[in-house]
Amino acid sequence: MLVLHIWRLNEAALSLIEAMDLNVDPCQDFYQYACGGWIKKNPIPQSKSRWSQIDILRDRLVNDLKSKNISRSNKSPKIIPPIEITCNFL
Repeated sequence: MLVLHIWRLNEAALSLIEAMDLNVDPCQDFYQYACGGWIKKNPIPQSKSRWSQIDILRDRLVNDLKSKNISRSNKSPKIIPPIEITCNFL
């Protein structure tokens, strides 16, 4: 479990470093330094007025749902009863 946690931390750190533009002096243009790599790798699509991680995640989710033939419907969702967690204290 600890190995998986460390792997995910390394993956997150790599993602942050890849989003940076290390060729820019952070004292001159901190935004470009912090986000320049992401901006270069993720240009705004012509059909959009903005583009962010949220937009990418939304598009990925929509594509996943389409590939599984899950679509929106007028049916009300199933109500899932809450899970009760009890703790026994001594």
